[in-house]
Amino acid sequence: MEQSSMAKVVTRKETGKLVIDFTYKGIRCREQTALEDSPKNRKLVQSVVDRLVQEMRKGSLNRPAFRGGLLV
Repeated sequence: MEQSSMAKVVTRKETGKLVIDFTYKGIRCREQTALEDSPKNRKLVQSVVDRLVQEMRKGSLNRPAFRGGLLV
């Protein structure tokens, strides 16, 4: 499956904060960060998305541990 279809970085219109939007075990998940939308922050969050996608592909995603490690 293509990476961009598994997880993506979006901006929440109401707050301007970056959100990771992904599907895990058939459930749509959205994890909000405390980061404003900027090129630097998008690059930072994209690195988290890349790690998330790797973990999902390997079948080793521990979602509670992942949530605890999100950028806040």
